[in-house]
Amino acid sequence: MNVVLQSVLWLCAYVVVVTAPLFALLFGPVPPPGGFWWDFSMALGFAALAMFAVQFALTARFRRASAPFGVDILHYFHRYLAIGALAIALLHYLLIRIGSPAVLGTANPLDAPPHLSAGRAALILFAVLVAVSLLRRRLRLEYEHWRALHALGATLAAALAYWHVIGTGYYVDTGWKQALWSAYGMGWIAVIAHVRRVKPWRMRGKPYRVAEVRRERGDAYTLAIVDFLASLKADR
Repeated sequence: MNVVLQSVLWLCAYVVVVTAPLFALLFGPVPPPGGFWWDFSMALGFAALAMFAVQFALTARFRRASAPFGVDILHYFHRYLAIGALAIALLHYLLIRIGSPAVLGTANPLDAPPHLSAGRAALILFAVLVAVSLLRRRLRLEYEHWRALHALGATLAAALAYWHVIGTGYYVDTGWKQALWSAYGMGWIAVIAHVRRVKPWRMRGKPYRVAEVRRERGDAYTLAIVDFLASLKADR
């Protein structure tokens, strides 16, 4: 298949995954009217969570999905989408804070409804994850340590955000809507399991060694790698 066509199809798939929760809001029982800004803020919240959900898949580096773009492009895509999703989530909160502050109630987690506290915690955690990722080198964090903490924090933030969504009531009060969000949740778990367990297990059977390091223009380097087991047989 043509590379351009593959890229277009994957971008369309991304749009479908992100907008599916928005279209789901149009069907089922109608919640009490809250006005344009209220409905708009709800749509932003669902869109932000869907965008954060797709972030897990972007970092999994599935060959079929990454081939048309390249790993570097997906890396930047992941970074800027995270910033965009965080901005949308913040706007979701600010619109409610300005237009319907009574709905948010107290910020004290001991007195506030659990799903609202979960939403606040998720927003703060997502903001910290994005900030630390952008400042990792300045903070002098080792990549492997940062990567492990980033994965753990992202998983916790996604779980809190999912709890927040389930607690909204009217917007996920039908079986098929709950099934939709359950599918997103299972997708997160499947991707995490693939990246942290399945993929490393498969790679253990295919070790490689660095055969050459070539310096390119600027600060770029090319690593030439070879199959470790095949190279051992060749040396013999």
